[in-house]
Amino acid sequence: MVELDGIFKCFRWETRFEIGGKTYGGQYDATNDERVHRLNVIYPLKGKRVLELGPLEGGHTLMLHRLGCREIVSVEGRPENYVKCLLVKSLFEMANCQFVLGSFDLHGGLPWETLGQFDLCTAIGVLYHVIEPVYVLRQLSKLARNLYIWTHVASDSFPHGAVMTLHSHDGSYKGRVNFERDLSSPLAGLGRSEFWLFEEDLIRVLHDSGYGHVKVLERGSKHDPLWSYSLLLASKHGVM
Repeated sequence: MVELDGIFKCFRWETRFEIGGKTYGGQYDATNDERVHRLNVIYPLKGKRVLELGPLEGGHTLMLHRLGCREIVSVEGRPENYVKCLLVKSLFEMANCQFVLGSFDLHGGLPWETLGQFDLCTAIGVLYHVIEPVYVLRQLSKLARNLYIWTHVASDSFPHGAVMTLHSHDGSYKGRVNFERDLSSPLAGLGRSEFWLFEEDLIRVLHDSGYGHVKVLERGSKHDPLWSYSLLLASKHGVM
């Protein structure tokens, strides 16, 4: 496995992978994420066509693959992460996985309409990294019957600064602007600014986008006591 040692040292990795009994990459065990296991219990993934936003380095993608998804289309905006995803696809022979390089914000140019229709979209650790989350959710509503979202949400104390409102053609939604600390990190978004919706506004966006069934599965804080998060499952036809 000398070759793998050299390949993995070419990049900065967050995700940990096990190959041939040896560990490579970083510390994040994305290939055994409890959130994905939980999803599979609620909504069995075997045979499903899944859209994944922000695969990072392909850890969750590999997990979805192992859980029996029929096809996985993963959209990654950071070129270095995209290359790492392709490496992981090759190493683990994930023939049913397609990685797409592109930004899914309003001006990112992603051709949403070419991706097709999906049983489910996963957006784990992604939505709070974009400046136009309402636009992203509107686009997803055209493609996916179900959404599984883990995201940081705004609270009364964080992010700091004034409450702001995003206006769309059919609604207004409140949140706060946050700023990325380190744009060079594989975990960062693509821009310096990002918009964190309040949970109640996130739920309203989902309802307004056609998801009649929205369930909050978990609330808490992560990384910092001020960083509130919500885990939600949204469905157009009530999978919960």
